[in-house]
Amino acid sequence: MNTVEVMRQYNEYERKRISSFNGVKVSDSNLTKFVSEQHHGSYISFFNFGESVAASIVKQQLDYFNKRNLCFEWKT
Repeated sequence: MNTVEVMRQYNEYERKRISSFNGVKVSDSNLTKFVSEQHHGSYISFFNFGESVAASIVKQQLDYFNKRNLCFEWKT
């Protein structure tokens, strides 16, 4: 079994292709998130970035959800 290929497919089909019921999917090449219309329910389902930019991207996401007064979960 090729574990790299399994993870690639899992990321592609399970973490990037999220359903956007009761909210909206927001995605770019480094991050996929679901933003709920309700206070609870938002989450980041996929991320792909290096350690050198991790702190700034985490801060950006905290600011993003805080400005909208939304709770969120970061799936790993």
